[in-house]
Amino acid sequence: MDWLHGHAQRSGHPPGWRLLIALVTLALLLGACSTSAVPGQPTSPAPIAPSSVAADSDAAIPEEPTLPPGATPGLDDLNGDGQPDPTCSNQDYGGGLVVRIPCNDADYAADAAFEGTQLVPHSLLGLPGAGVDLTGVSGSAVQGRTAGGQKLIVLFISADTLFKVGSASLTPPAIVNFDAIAHLIQDNWPTGQVWVRGHTDATGSATANQHLSEQRATTVASHLAMRGIDHSRLRSFGLGSNFPIVLETNPDGSDNPTGREHNRRVELAIILP
Repeated sequence: MDWLHGHAQRSGHPPGWRLLIALVTLALLLGACSTSAVPGQPTSPAPIAPSSVAADSDAAIPEEPTLPPGATPGLDDLNGDGQPDPTCSNQDYGGGLVVRIPCNDADYAADAAFEGTQLVPHSLLGLPGAGVDLTGVSGSAVQGRTAGGQKLIVLFISADTLFKVGSASLTPPAIVNFDAIAHLIQDNWPTGQVWVRGHTDATGSATANQHLSEQRATTVASHLAMRGIDHSRLRSFGLGSNFPIVLETNPDGSDNPTGREHNRRVELAIILP
């Protein structure tokens, strides 16, 4: 820069020329500063290509779960895989109880499955376990959804623990057991409808079995009402031997008394609002 100034003086140029040289010099200095990184200061990041942003956004979108053919989206994650379990059909269990059946329902069988017996296809007992404390209650429980989507709990109580053979009168131990059953219902499902469903095994005539199952269901509903469950929440049905939960024969066709015993039962189907 001193060289330019000295050259202007030696060449005898007028002061205006000197001013022009000074302006050019200033412009060069400013240009150099704008293109050089300032020590200690971060440089501006390079712009992100639009294609990279699009790729990252696509990767962040979770994939929709694929449903089996004919299935409908589920409402509960009963197998703990992080996705609601789809349902593949509805099953009619009599007395107005129609239940959604999970796809691959054999994978959901409750811990209540009875040793030494085989579940009937789409057995109500094959629904997932309800996970409730049954202390003091002689029975088992499963959970599911009605066809309308309402939460369903089903308690299974062996008729042999409630009644003598061929009788619809509760035994003294069974009467005591109903205190625990009533507390269980009131503590866990105080607003649920309670459908009392009587069942028999397949021995005897269909007419006698139907009558006995109706009487037993009525007896159980009456004792629940006496223990504080409002009459408006209770309904009773007799279903005879029409809806077994296990087979009453072995694979070789021989008789299975254990199967008959478990089919003689009272179910308490609790339907939540």
